[in-house]
Amino acid sequence: MKKLSVASLGLSCLLLSAGANAAIVTQDLNILLPTQGTLAVDLNGDSINDIGLAEDCCSANNTWTSAGAYTTQVSLNWLSVGAIINNSLPWSTTGGYMPVGGQIVGSNYIAVQDFSLGNLFGYITLDYDGTNLVVDRFTYEDSGAALMVGSSAVPEPGSLALLGLGLSGLFLYRRKKAAINNCNNLERVTLFN
Repeated sequence: MKKLSVASLGLSCLLLSAGANAAIVTQDLNILLPTQGTLAVDLNGDSINDIGLAEDCCSANNTWTSAGAYTTQVSLNWLSVGAIINNSLPWSTTGGYMPVGGQIVGSNYIAVQDFSLGNLFGYITLDYDGTNLVVDRFTYEDSGAALMVGSSAVPEPGSLALLGLGLSGLFLYRRKKAAINNCNNLERVTLFN
C-alpha cells in the first residue's frame, strides 16, 4: 500500500506539472531615480517604456509618477504588504505626485496596471534610504489576475516535473531494494534447507 501511494504521488506531481504555469513574475531593475526631470522606465523588460518616475527635488519624501504618455495606469496611493491590486483601485491614466509622508525609509510600493504585455496588474518596489530613491523591482501577474503585494513567484513547471521524477525514482529504488531483499532471503532459506 505504501509503495502504491508513493507511485501515485509521483504520478500526480508529473501530471500537475504539465498544467502548471508560472504566473507571478519579478523583474529586477535597480535604477536610481533623478531629482530633476522624469526618467522613462521599462518595467517588464519588453523594450517599451512603461512609466515615468522621479524623486521630486522640491518636496521631501515625495515621488512623481507619469503614466499618460506611457503604457500604464498608476494608483496614486502608497500600498503596504498584503494589499490587493485589481480593478477596484483608483487608477490614474496621467499619474502625478504620490501622497507626501506616505513614503518611508525602506521598501515602498506603487500599484501599476501595465498594458504593454496585456492588461496586467503589478507593483513597483521603490527602496528609499532617506536620501536616494531606487526602483528596485517590478512584480506582476502575467495572466491578468489580481495580485497581492508581497506575493512571490510560483514554482515553474520544470521544478514540479523534477519533484515528480525524484519521487518516481525513490519509488523505483525502494521497489528494487525490496526485490533484492526478497532474493537474499530466498537464498538463505534455500541454503539452510
